[in-house]
Amino acid sequence: MRTVLLIVLVAVLVLTAGCLGSPLGGDDGIDKQAGTDGSDGSDAGGDGTDGAASGNDGQLGYSVGGASDINNFRDNVEEGYLPLAADVTAEGAFKEYYFDTGATERCEELFCPSYSQAVSADPLSGEAEQYLTVGLNSGIEKSEFERDDLNLVVVVDTSGSMGDPFNSYYYDDDGERVETEERQKMGAAVNAVKTLVGQLDGPDRVGVVSFNDGARAVAPMQRVDERDMSELHENVESMSAYGGTNLDAGMQEAEEMVSEYADDSERETRVIYVTDAMPNQGGTSSEHLGDQLSDHAEDDIHSTFVGVGVDFNADLVDTITDTRGANYYSVQSAAQFQERMDEGFDYMVNPLVFNLSLSVETEGYKVEQVYGTASDGALDGNIMHVKTLFPSRTEGNRTKGGVVLLKLNDSGTGDAVELQTSYETGAGEDHTTTETVEFADREPEYFQNNGIRKAVALSRYVELSQNWIAYERGNIEGESPDAPEGGIESKENPYLGQWERQSEDLQVSPAYADRFATLVEYFESEIAAVGDESLQQELDILDLLIEAGSVEEQEDSNSVAVTVP
Repeated sequence: MRTVLLIVLVAVLVLTAGCLGSPLGGDDGIDKQAGTDGSDGSDAGGDGTDGAASGNDGQLGYSVGGASDINNFRDNVEEGYLPLAADVTAEGAFKEYYFDTGATERCEELFCPSYSQAVSADPLSGEAEQYLTVGLNSGIEKSEFERDDLNLVVVVDTSGSMGDPFNSYYYDDDGERVETEERQKMGAAVNAVKTLVGQLDGPDRVGVVSFNDGARAVAPMQRVDERDMSELHENVESMSAYGGTNLDAGMQEAEEMVSEYADDSERETRVIYVTDAMPNQGGTSSEHLGDQLSDHAEDDIHSTFVGVGVDFNADLVDTITDTRGANYYSVQSAAQFQERMDEGFDYMVNPLVFNLSLSVETEGYKVEQVYGTASDGALDGNIMHVKTLFPSRTEGNRTKGGVVLLKLNDSGTGDAVELQTSYETGAGEDHTTTETVEFADREPEYFQNNGIRKAVALSRYVELSQNWIAYERGNIEGESPDAPEGGIESKENPYLGQWERQSEDLQVSPAYADRFATLVEYFESEIAAVGDESLQQELDILDLLIEAGSVEEQEDSNSVAVTVP
């Protein structure tokens, strides 16, 4: 029986005041959580634990589908490579941290949004910006949650590029292979399969497919308690890396293996692809591959991608996984993947809410940008779309990845926002609600809680990083982009690279080195305000980028023009 059936569902979702939390800007103690002077309030805990209400304590929350981390962005910077814009997304960054969702009472439905307000100045331009978070709360008790039994196919990329180490690029122009002591991607892929299979129990079905120039069944679909698991491990360990990359064939083989089981409503049917995502044979366009995954989703076959290596092409995967029930991760070591699966496998494979939308019905406010969805910044009119919500871990009132952030444009014609929320359950039932929240007149720096403060800081970090990547890659392509001025820009279509990803040396132009230095001062203050020391990993990346900019500027100043007589 699917987990969602444990929750009492009604035809129309009624949001109580408990699910919504405090009215925005009301006179009910909000100022105890966040001050208008930039402080986080005397009663607010640094990381949201002590100061946050315990509305959803003991309950799970939600996070969105799409990217589940920004590991590939950090790893490229640390290895001295210029990342792709798709390596760093807001939804990936959000899902690595816990957020106060703003809930003050227990949720009694499958999904209960809560709302929090912030007014904050852009750290580069000083311009005041207005934000709203949508807290993703569930009525699912931690003690009652069990993932559905699985029909699982693991599809493993065994192409030649998988024979390279984690920290080198297979498709560099000079064709050289960087010899290191790091484990090859193929070895990590094999370990990843064994880790995934190790999360399964008796009733689960599992099969394994490999692909390079074509695709083949490595292990047929069978229940775990009816098969020789040691034989499956031996078959997986016998895989080796060679040949081309026909992801299209791997998708088709996986569909053939699992399709006869996909109509089992008592099970979750999922295909997990372990790959560096650089297809060069069969159908290779994002439209073709994305249509394949969409067709699978319509048949209730959901997809997860596990990217391996610094040359993992997040551009392609980010594009094709913008579909129902899909998500993706990037890992740079077998140990890292093992840890992730031990903590979150049951959540990763169990989507519960689909086609969530939130529309702003008030003329006085427009949604300028959305952060934290699988399609950051993609708006249809004034509507935010989220394809899938997955259950997520909670600590007190904090949920890992438990918010979506909206930047609002206030025309000054009203002080209330009408929000209409709708979603679909796994059983296909539709739910809709409308809620009006009051926006009091606030000045920077105001944050209703530490959750929205953290989300705003991370969104700025992500957006400036995307700006930098687009600028540097524009220079590499000879486009001569204008030097940045003013605040942090929102880019709807960051630079997209080719699937057979090549490396570019890390470079930070002086203009962006200065902008990163300003962001560091801001980010340090935000870490202190919210008290989340795990954000230090982002500060470390900013320091590396500033250092790279200093080296580049020094090299330029040391260049001397020589005139030959």
